[in-house]
Amino acid sequence: MSSATLDLPSTSTRQQSIPDYRDLLSNHHQESMTDREELKDKLWNARVEPCGYRQKWMYFIPKNTRHELINPRVIEHEIRRDDIQRRCRDPGNCARWAYKHANQLFTILTYMGKGGAWIHRMYQSGISDEDLPLEAVKKNTIVKGLKRKSEEQILTAFDTWNREDLENFVRVQWYVLVPEFDKGNLKCRQFPEQTVLPLMSVENEGAPDEIVPREKLGGFSTVSAYRIHSAHHNFWSLNSKREVRTQFCFIFISN
Repeated sequence: MSSATLDLPSTSTRQQSIPDYRDLLSNHHQESMTDREELKDKLWNARVEPCGYRQKWMYFIPKNTRHELINPRVIEHEIRRDDIQRRCRDPGNCARWAYKHANQLFTILTYMGKGGAWIHRMYQSGISDEDLPLEAVKKNTIVKGLKRKSEEQILTAFDTWNREDLENFVRVQWYVLVPEFDKGNLKCRQFPEQTVLPLMSVENEGAPDEIVPREKLGGFSTVSAYRIHSAHHNFWSLNSKREVRTQFCFIFISN
């Protein structure tokens, strides 16, 4: 069996002239919009509101949800449904690239209601998950464009987006860029201020106070207990449900 190869865009194509996709995005038929809304709704319904300090009005999409909802066939369907076969030489190859190199980016675009035309545009522009988070380029308080953290040049891939779309992308990308905690790396980690931590309420799981106190007063601060979402740590398997200690992974934060 011959192995499939990925036709990856080189870095030299990042600033190449990119077709205007506004005509594609404005002429979708009703069936296409329904399909897109279904996938978007599934992501919206799966989002979780975390607990903890500075996380009000924020959400995150658990990693396991992305794995359940998004695969190469789903991405290829999005690309083909947007009727861009005439522009994309190989929708299947583009979908495989997106699944492997731009899974988070595809999730962000879908959550925002963008379609396959836009993941194809990211493919042409050489923008992948490695470039996330993208930074806002502002004039006063208005977002004028997006750029890579390591570059000053505005990315032309987003030049047709309005300021609402640009601001939404800057916010929504953090719903997907959720950290994972690895038992093989217990070093102290620092996260950007915008990071959404996958912290869940202990109270929601009915953990008794005598085993895991939700809040405890100390000499200089209040220490609160939170549960780390099971999809975002690998400290142990969640097969056993006999004891609270083996069901959940807890973190204690001093406020």
